[in-house]
Amino acid sequence: PPMLGTAEAIGQMSFLRTLVYSAAVVSALTLAIFSLSLWFSRERDGLFLHFGVLCLAFAVHCLHPFVWQLGLSGTLWYAVEDASWLLALCEAAAVAAVLIQQWQVLKIFQN
Repeated sequence: PPMLGTAEAIGQMSFLRTLVYSAAVVSALTLAIFSLSLWFSRERDGLFLHFGVLCLAFAVHCLHPFVWQLGLSGTLWYAVEDASWLLALCEAAAVAAVLIQQWQVLKIFQN
C-alpha cells in the first residue's frame, strides 16, 4: 500500500513493514525446513510434505517487498507470486484432506 506522511514517518513504516515481512519469511522457511526434514527422516507421511510445501509457497509469496526493493519486480515475478499463492491454497486443501483422512482412521470423532 502507498505510504503518506513525513520522510521520518515513511521511513518508520517502511522499516516496520520490512521487519514484519522478514519475520514472516524466516518463520515460513524455518517451518518448511523442519517439516520437510521430518518428511525425509520419517515414514514419508504426506502431511509433512504438504505442510512443508505450503510453508515454502507462503515464503515465496511474502518475498514481494524485498523483490520490489531490489528493483526486480516485473511481469515474471508477479506470475511467480500468484502461482505461489495458488500453490499455498492447494497445499492447504491437501493438508486438510490428509488430516481428515487421519482423523477418520483414528476415529477421533466417534463416541
